[in-house]
Amino acid sequence: MQLHILLLLLAVTVLLSSPTWAAAGGEDQAVASQEVNPLHYNCSLSGGKYEPNSTYEANLRALASLLLAEARATAFASDSFGAAPDAVYGIALCRGDYAGDACAGGLRKAFRDAIDHGVFCAGFRDVTVYYDEHMFRFSGEDFRASLTNAPGRGYATGEAGFGELDVGATRLGLVEQQCRSSPDLVIFALVQCTPDLSPAGCLSCLSGIASQMPRWFTGAADYRLGGRILGVRCNLRYEVDRFFLESNETIKIHMPKQKGGMSKTDIALITISGVVTPVLPLILIGFIVKKIRDCKLRRELGDWEKTVTEEIDERFSLYPFSMIRDATENFSAENRLGHGSFGQVYRVVL
Repeated sequence: MQLHILLLLLAVTVLLSSPTWAAAGGEDQAVASQEVNPLHYNCSLSGGKYEPNSTYEANLRALASLLLAEARATAFASDSFGAAPDAVYGIALCRGDYAGDACAGGLRKAFRDAIDHGVFCAGFRDVTVYYDEHMFRFSGEDFRASLTNAPGRGYATGEAGFGELDVGATRLGLVEQQCRSSPDLVIFALVQCTPDLSPAGCLSCLSGIASQMPRWFTGAADYRLGGRILGVRCNLRYEVDRFFLESNETIKIHMPKQKGGMSKTDIALITISGVVTPVLPLILIGFIVKKIRDCKLRRELGDWEKTVTEEIDERFSLYPFSMIRDATENFSAENRLGHGSFGQVYRVVL
């Protein structure tokens, strides 16, 4: 199987043209805007809460206006407003292909939902909200100097979890719903760092979320070819369907076949803030490629099992390996009968 991984660097040169954020009028309803439904949000209990019409709320509104104004040039803003104990610190970031009025409008609605409507985290001093195309965080503590990517979230994406599907005729048939029989499979991937990070800081952040991939994408998620990890400082996403607009900065990685039809992984170079740096850890590419290879193997095993099942009759039975392992007490010496033409022979109790 030949694999092509497309990587898109985002959030470096996008222009954000936005009118200054303003408070919503009385006609607005306390429901999330249709255009801005959060993927995930975090209301930090450690930050405490503020009272309506307090100095902190006034400073928060002023900060929202500053963030939108500063994001006009780079799709990223980091600022603060007010003095302790009511100072507010915040950042806002848009995806690189979500630019101009769309980005500005999304952020404006997001701040309205959080501050005016109180749809989520009403009155909390420390709030982080992630959307498909943008995110923001504000807090009474200055978190901006920290390289921590928390609070974040990871989850598998794509079609329904295979663990919940009716596999039908073959126990491995579920793989065929994601592992398509096409000789070519294209994976679209995105990695993004906040522009205020140095190349070394971006590399460190991406290495951190790459190391989290086994944590978030295991179990039923093993059978999905899509996933994303959200974070304040950096994030990643990969899918089998294109979810971004390609540009001149899109990097295409072609991975030729090896013997046996398997693919190899090439080194990816991605431009971060104008500096060419190998910022995408090999563990990230390796994890995705391993999932695809495992998927291909499961499909081939499923085809083999189906063929064997069709060729045998009622005199024979096909048992899963786990049942054989249990029946032999994990191939214990007590159940070993001897050695035959095909290897060790064990006594089983079914």
